Amino acid sequence: MKFKAFMNRGYKILCLLMLFLWSKITFDTIFFIYDTNMREMRPLTLIIGTIVSLMIFVYIMRKLKNYDEKKHNKIAYATFIIVFFIMLLWGSNIQALPTYDLSHVVDQVNVMLKNHTHIFGANTYFSIYPNQVPLALFIYSIEAIGSIFHMANPGYLMIVYNAFMTSFSLLIIYKIVKKLFGSTPALIAMFMLAVYPDFYLFVTYYYSDILSLPFSVLGYYFLLKSESGNFKKESANLLLAGIMFAMGFKLRVVTAILFIAYIIDTIGKNNLKVGLKRAGIALLGFVFFIGLYNKVYYPIFKVETDKTITLPAIHWVMMGLDYDLDGGYTDADAMYSIRSLDKTKDIFAMMGKRLTHLDESFFSRKISRVWSTGDHDILRKYGMMNSYGTIYYYLDNKPKIFIRYLAQIMKITIYFLFLITIGKELGKKKDYESSKVSTIIIAIFGAIVFYLIWEALNRYSFTFLPWILIAAVPSLAHIDELVQVKTIKIDKFSINFQEFRNIVAKLLVVITGILLTLNLFKYCLFTYKLDFDRIVQDNNTKNFIPVIDNDVVEEFRLADDFNRIQLQVYTSTITRLTVYNYEIYDENHQLLREGTYEIIPGVTPTKDNPVPTRNINLVFDPVEVSEEGTYYMRFFSNEASTRNYLSVNSFVLHEDITDYEYFSPEYLGIDYDVNPRGKTYVDGELLDGSLRLRISLRKRSTIMPVYVFLIFSMGVMYCIMISVKVIKGSGKHETQ
Repeated sequence: MKFKAFMNRGYKILCLLMLFLWSKITFDTIFFIYDTNMREMRPLTLIIGTIVSLMIFVYIMRKLKNYDEKKHNKIAYATFIIVFFIMLLWGSNIQALPTYDLSHVVDQVNVMLKNHTHIFGANTYFSIYPNQVPLALFIYSIEAIGSIFHMANPGYLMIVYNAFMTSFSLLIIYKIVKKLFGSTPALIAMFMLAVYPDFYLFVTYYYSDILSLPFSVLGYYFLLKSESGNFKKESANLLLAGIMFAMGFKLRVVTAILFIAYIIDTIGKNNLKVGLKRAGIALLGFVFFIGLYNKVYYPIFKVETDKTITLPAIHWVMMGLDYDLDGGYTDADAMYSIRSLDKTKDIFAMMGKRLTHLDESFFSRKISRVWSTGDHDILRKYGMMNSYGTIYYYLDNKPKIFIRYLAQIMKITIYFLFLITIGKELGKKKDYESSKVSTIIIAIFGAIVFYLIWEALNRYSFTFLPWILIAAVPSLAHIDELVQVKTIKIDKFSINFQEFRNIVAKLLVVITGILLTLNLFKYCLFTYKLDFDRIVQDNNTKNFIPVIDNDVVEEFRLADDFNRIQLQVYTSTITRLTVYNYEIYDENHQLLREGTYEIIPGVTPTKDNPVPTRNINLVFDPVEVSEEGTYYMRFFSNEASTRNYLSVNSFVLHEDITDYEYFSPEYLGIDYDVNPRGKTYVDGELLDGSLRLRISLRKRSTIMPVYVFLIFSMGVMYCIMISVKVIKGSGKHETQ
């Protein structure tokens, strides 16, 4: 009893933490969405889109309740077939170019197929990243089948496989949700994922994000099937679940988080003996597959790696603690770890140094980077399509923006429903044992904590999306119940909620109109006009200016607050850890901000990358700008020497910016290239160009604070969902 009471209290505390974390993630997903092409997404558009999507799914849910489970099953199988053929259509028209890590994997697979050999051979990339070898062998195994059948491009078989497994995963998710909550929410879950654009996009890219997904879904399905009470069936399903999770684990390590969460959950809900027995059988299946891979399949390929350059697991923790890039990847970090002779010692030393610079804002930004910034690289992947068929031309312009918004709106919808689920779990009076979503809540909490210390990218949350949806979709029923409430009773008082909704619904158009007017007033009438030349980099000059202990002064003009400056420099001539100083002055030469920046040895130029650059992010307390003025920044080092220094590129005046270009989104917001009339001086002499200077401006916001705006918008969301029904009801009453 004490153990169960402990688990129940622990789960309540976990739900409380998750309620806080997921509220932040959901709010950030609405208000802080950026990507390289669209800059900032409009919160009002996202909120209205979320409202509409919730209305649509509530309406569909009501209609589906009129059908029995047999018809639901038929609709589910029909949806699976339709989605599969749409994915095939997409894959036959669009083939994404394999880039970044996937390019190394595909190159190795192509060499093996071309030479008709299982010999993997020596490879620098796989020596550095041996965790990518299973991905290469997996893709090779699929494409080898196409090669046996003499397919001209065996890579197309990979797309067919991916289309089938992804659409099949949606069908399995239907079965999971049906087992947990019934067939109606199960169909809604399937429909939500069927219209999620990123599933189609990754079909043609087939990286580990999408390849590992079916195995976690199947693993969870077998775990649920094992709860039948029949020992033989239970054992078989637990073994299969362990094998599925092991396959996903080899492709992407974080797949195991759900498996670990289930083991914790099953031990907590059962008596210790039963819980350990179930966990043990599942782990047996997991260990069996890992052993089969390591002892049987892997040796066939004779993989040769240079272990002296292999990156240890702690390397990704070191990168995850990089304050300037919010825990993202940098070439400098990779080269630092690769070249280190004592990797463990040096990486731990760098981690210790970085830990002293971290604060709450860093972890806050990192959570947003992984879970809220959205996009999952969707536009970047669209930009890498090498097919120019009908679909490409159709999606290349405005429809691409619509798809980008659709992906984020669907994500916000799922996140919002999951937030309601967490709240319901926290408010439940029943014991923890009765929870049907506890495994997923534990798993997502574990994933959030994991990415607080690990390297972070925005597409990483895509792996967890199906898990979140499974727990989120029942909350649609709670929204539907709330919409249909007629009377609210508080002690002895009662409120006629239906009349209240009538009044609110009739005011909805006025409220929305005021909201839009205020936002238009803020965004349009308060834009300011600047006449300036933009100085941009001309990479063809290849003219380097050494920065040793010289006074490098950058002059720039701004009319808004700023709190960050980014410099693009060349670090190949840095040979040891070097401290550089920066000072920011106003036009009266009054010192406003100062600080230091530590630079570790940079990337060595190569034939493929002769001019390796690095962005230096200087972050400081915001400088308040009351009116447009001139500012100066000094950048220098007392530790530099003729053998240890930075270089900057020379720039040329490239283009004039017109008023039209200035008003475009590219020049509004945060972290954009804004260098009006910029000049660079070295020891008092004006250069022929400028540093690549990027200033962080104050983000243009709504007329009210974002959280007030969010609360207000949630009220509008509720009003819109019930407005059609209430107005129709009012019309009938008046007619009578």
